[in-house]
Amino acid sequence: MSVEAMTWAWKQKVGSGQQKLVLVVLSDSADPSTGLVWLDIDSLKRRAEMSEAAIKTALLALSIKGFIKQEENGNYRFIWGAK
Repeated sequence: MSVEAMTWAWKQKVGSGQQKLVLVVLSDSADPSTGLVWLDIDSLKRRAEMSEAAIKTALLALSIKGFIKQEENGNYRFIWGAK
């Protein structure tokens, strides 16, 4: 867990409660030094109590807005200081 990542995530204006929840869930699992997140869709679904479609929609929106980036291997990385 990265306290810095969670603090950053809570402060962001993402435009949607579902997107905020996904960002906070991701931040709870972020590596503090790299920003990498090692959660799969099933883990996100369980933690956020959201459907797969809602998770994927939120991830896409967060990526488009520049809050996260999907790596080639499918993992996500926080873009620190994005907003």
